[in-house]
Amino acid sequence: MATDFTEFIASTEDLELHRGVFERAAELRAKQRLKTPDAIHLATALEHGCDEFWTNDSRLQGAGSEIAFRVLP
Repeated sequence: MATDFTEFIASTEDLELHRGVFERAAELRAKQRLKTPDAIHLATALEHGCDEFWTNDSRLQGAGSEIAFRVLP
């Protein structure tokens, strides 16, 4: 299992947290009443044009209609 996780992380891309991410996060936090870490996580994906957003928190699903959600068990 640790090997699977290590391989998954190695296949991901790091995304920059620029001013636009924080501005979008502030909007999401205000409009969707998200916690700050959740808002930053979602804003990062939206600002960088990600196709999917993976989470285990189904409450985030309604906050980003521009992105496909995968809610993990």
